[in-house]
Amino acid sequence: VVSTQSTGAAVLLKLSIPFLGPLNAKLCTVDVRFCAPESKSLFPQLSEDKILDKIDGIEISKEDLLSLGTPDSFNFISTCFYLTHRALQLAYAAPFDKYRRLMKSLMETQRLVQDMGANPFSIDAGVRERFETQFVEQLEVKTHLLHPDTIGHVLLFYSSSANWMSHISTEHDSVTVSDVKSLLNIPGTPSKTLAMIPNYFVSAFCQFLINVRYFAEARLENFMSENLDHVITFLVLFCNPTWVPNPHTRAELVEALTIFIPNARSQSSVATTNRETALCSNLLAQEKLGSALIRLFVDIEHTAQFEHKFQYRFHIFELLQYIWPRQSFTVSKLSLEVRGREEDTTVLFTRFVKLLLNDANFLLDEALHNLEEIKKLQIEQEDEETWNALDENVRQSKLKTLADLKRMCTSHNILSYETVNCLRYMTGRCEEMSEESHKNVTYAFVTPLLVDTLVTMLNYYLKELVGDSQTKYKVRNLDEVKFYPGKLLQSIVHIYINLKDEPTFVSAIPRDGRSYHPTLFKDTAAKVRKLYVPEDVIADLLKVSVLAERAVTSQEDEELLTDRAPSHYLDPILGTLMTEPVLLPSSNVIVDRSVIAKHLLSDPIDPFNRQPLKMSDVVPQIELRDEINSWKDSQLEEIHKKRDLETEGNKA
Repeated sequence: VVSTQSTGAAVLLKLSIPFLGPLNAKLCTVDVRFCAPESKSLFPQLSEDKILDKIDGIEISKEDLLSLGTPDSFNFISTCFYLTHRALQLAYAAPFDKYRRLMKSLMETQRLVQDMGANPFSIDAGVRERFETQFVEQLEVKTHLLHPDTIGHVLLFYSSSANWMSHISTEHDSVTVSDVKSLLNIPGTPSKTLAMIPNYFVSAFCQFLINVRYFAEARLENFMSENLDHVITFLVLFCNPTWVPNPHTRAELVEALTIFIPNARSQSSVATTNRETALCSNLLAQEKLGSALIRLFVDIEHTAQFEHKFQYRFHIFELLQYIWPRQSFTVSKLSLEVRGREEDTTVLFTRFVKLLLNDANFLLDEALHNLEEIKKLQIEQEDEETWNALDENVRQSKLKTLADLKRMCTSHNILSYETVNCLRYMTGRCEEMSEESHKNVTYAFVTPLLVDTLVTMLNYYLKELVGDSQTKYKVRNLDEVKFYPGKLLQSIVHIYINLKDEPTFVSAIPRDGRSYHPTLFKDTAAKVRKLYVPEDVIADLLKVSVLAERAVTSQEDEELLTDRAPSHYLDPILGTLMTEPVLLPSSNVIVDRSVIAKHLLSDPIDPFNRQPLKMSDVVPQIELRDEINSWKDSQLEEIHKKRDLETEGNKA
């Protein structure tokens, strides 16, 4: 079947040669209505599963598309263009999937064999035969897929198609493109003709790029740079949720964009110079890629399956880390929206940071829990007498559990490090970033809505990595599960240092009663010194310790004020002294602004009567605020006088 499909694709590719090339004027004759409703093309069923179904929330109806006409026949180029797309999908999508599955199956078999203390040639004959069959099969599929000339022709076809799709989506209600040479003006919304393009045009193209990157990377690097530019423009343009609302398709586009940057996990010796140059010089990528990545990160929270969500975000992290320090890309400017809108839960960057913190907390917790369970099983194995006395089925079950735990732990460790590392470089200042831009970014991470969540997470995992608990996570062969505690610890340390000049961050450190203690940072400094961390980093960490200790005094003052305060000065939800009292109009209850803002970040209702509520609805209570501040000043003066007298008495 694979051979028949590939032969058909090869024939159609050969027929496509006259119009191949992104700047080939013959592309202007391709008619987008080939897959329109009631199309009289050869394969009208291809009209299902379109890229776009709505523009500005208004559904694109069948009548809207029929208004563009339904020709009785289509020219040869249009027919060949659409049939080649379909043939390539059939010829490459399934075989590449099969090849990946074969490789994954082989790797899992090898890991299982290693856990059993054997090799493929000394295990059960049936398992060995299956292993050899899979090995031969994957070689056969690989040979079929990776013929250099065929890959070159397919890349040329797809780059031509990418430029055509970019143009047809931006030319208002035009069934053909007027020009393929330049894409100068991009409208705010796409043409409704985009609703005629099958989704697999995008999906199959992205998957082909990704597979070629993994299995024939040299072909990508040697591809003509001007063709790469058209591919990048298409990928970035279609990452726009207005063009492609489906977050799963946009996730494929983002993964395809990772082929243009170095892959730290790859052992390939192929350079990425040409691809990097093409990405960094693409004006649309500079302007739109950052916001598209942040938007997708947020959008997949509730639209992707749990395991897919983290897989998608991993590729987002890869691109973010690459473009963040390059100021030609405008991603860091998104943090500007937070200023003056600290409590607005609709701000994109605020939502991004909240989800980033949630992910880091979840992934680190899961990783450490899995490490603890792995160690328990490894301790069982070390007691050979007890282990060998177990029933064979019980032993095999425990080995399978161990293999599953290692697999999950590896995934969680990789993802947790990428998430924490994202916090590290985003809160740090890179060379190209101005001081003002850096302050805007760090401020976005320490708003009243988010700072306690951030600090609680950092304090807890710092304690786990340097305190007595660390021995629970020392499993055999840390590299096998990709757990590098020193590397993770250094990233967390740098986040503290990056944010040490933010007063709200420092004051929140001792407020965390679960994990903070006065020696936390000194213990950490002693630990990281053994990792040969530069002394200036250790000095900055100790500065955080001093600042946190000073904040303890302020916290003690706040606790005294809370104990003394009249009940109507206290927030009814948390029982803390209010700083910005506001009235909830539907329930007529007065609460602290920061408290209700945090509540609305996850649940947009009044907590007292379950009615819908937005921050813009709350009413500031200016007189009460001034009354609280006046009372607070007088009480603090009294507290400080009493403390000074006690200090002098102790000295005497």
